[in-house]
Amino acid sequence: MRPRLIELMKDHLHGLEGQFKDKGFTIDISWVLDELGLRELK
Repeated sequence: MRPRLIELMKDHLHGLEGQFKDKGFTIDISWVLDELGLRELK
């Protein structure tokens, strides 16, 4: 299931970047990636 989780998170991160970039915000969810053990997505 890990490959699927990675793909889901990539999609989610891409959506967040677009959503907040348009409004001039940046967010840092690196702590979430650490907790999930998905450091390769940083």
